[in-house]
Amino acid sequence: MKKFIIRTIIGGAIVLCCAIALDVVITRGLKQIDDFIYEPWTYIQEGNHQHDVVILGNSRAQGHIHPMILDSICGCNSYNLGIEAYHMNMHLLKYDYYLQYNPKPKLIVYQVDLATIHRHPIKRGSNSEQFLPLFYESYWRERFVDLGYNQWDLYCPLYRYFGYHTAIRQGIMEGLGLTHFCINPAYKGFKGWDKIMEDRGVPDDQLKIDMSNRFTEDIKDLVAFENFINKCKSEGINIVLVYSPIYETVEKQLTDRDIFNEYMTNISKQYDIVYLDYTKDVELRSNKIYYSSPGHMNLLGAEVFTTKLAHDIDSIGFLKK
Repeated sequence: MKKFIIRTIIGGAIVLCCAIALDVVITRGLKQIDDFIYEPWTYIQEGNHQHDVVILGNSRAQGHIHPMILDSICGCNSYNLGIEAYHMNMHLLKYDYYLQYNPKPKLIVYQVDLATIHRHPIKRGSNSEQFLPLFYESYWRERFVDLGYNQWDLYCPLYRYFGYHTAIRQGIMEGLGLTHFCINPAYKGFKGWDKIMEDRGVPDDQLKIDMSNRFTEDIKDLVAFENFINKCKSEGINIVLVYSPIYETVEKQLTDRDIFNEYMTNISKQYDIVYLDYTKDVELRSNKIYYSSPGHMNLLGAEVFTTKLAHDIDSIGFLKK
């Protein structure tokens, strides 16, 4: 019986060591992949990036606001912290995480829409594999429990990888140096879409909005949003709220659009910040070739829109002070 117990302990220790080693290999490998999902987190961790401007928001921030154009027109160094398919809780956490390694910016450009001021757990969400390499960091361990993960995810090697077959395969191959994956690399956090909505052949009257059409009713979310604005103001960081374009034929599907716009207008006055609403821009909202889907501009649309946005920001003069 004593030998059995000893062998069991030794066997368990070997399995645990192998699991830890494999976890480390996969995690290290994912951090080396050139992909818009993983690369921005690795970039943040490198630290000491001097960005005058950071861009916050969801996929409409990540794919609508091009740092290259913003930099060239405004004479600044910007980075896009947009995070596809996630709401305000992750926007603010990603920004706060950015500040753990990098100096604060002069200006925050926050792309806001009806999908912004919400929060939800991130476990098993869209592109949630991007969070898997972050579990070794104390910053995230303190926050992942509130985002849907449990103690097994946090402390059991490999457990959080269950079901992520592609991430496991790519992490092992990259971590062992067998291959290098360059899948969908981003430019300074920006990742645009090449396709044109016109190619789908769907009549305008049959298009469906591909984003939230409801504004939040949770006072906690509104308080968190306003606390963030107030904190940035107290730290001397300027904020520009931006409502980027939406294809005009689906605007009527945005049930709470007027409520949202009224709230943002009031917030801009209350906190003395700039709110730029481009959903009323006739050229941007009506030209189908600028869109990959009703709620998302393609690369061409992003270039045209960012050019207008950059000139507007430049004329405000935040970056000239």
